[in-house]
Amino acid sequence: MSPRSPARPSARPSSATSSATPSSAATPPARSTGTWLVITIIGFIFSLFTVIPMMTAMSEAIEAAQNGDPSMTPVYPASFYVMSGIASLYGLAVLLPNLSSLVRRLHDTGKSGFWFFIGWLPIIGPIWLLVLLASESRPDLYRPEWN
Repeated sequence: MSPRSPARPSARPSSATSSATPSSAATPPARSTGTWLVITIIGFIFSLFTVIPMMTAMSEAIEAAQNGDPSMTPVYPASFYVMSGIASLYGLAVLLPNLSSLVRRLHDTGKSGFWFFIGWLPIIGPIWLLVLLASESRPDLYRPEWN
């Protein structure tokens, strides 16, 4: 029998140490940079099926009015109504989450959620609301009576 060489340390960690280290599957993946591409494509499709047919129908109605037929109403293609309906359903679906985020941000700045209504003032209201939302967080100032 030949003499054995002394045991060398293994290059791979043992199973006991590998379970203690975080694996690459446990870390969430980085946000994809393709998100903006998808948003751009969706915007292009939306404009293709809504804005362009609307502009075409309106230009035909204006041209007819200039030629002496003021009673002509614009005729929109079916794709305009379908995409408008989809956009309306999307708007309704994100209404409450957006409103709750806005109220939470107002609470972070130390204001009541009713400051949302300041945005309804003409011209200055949305600007004022934007300034409130961009201001520094001060949650210690918001203390509702029921807490």
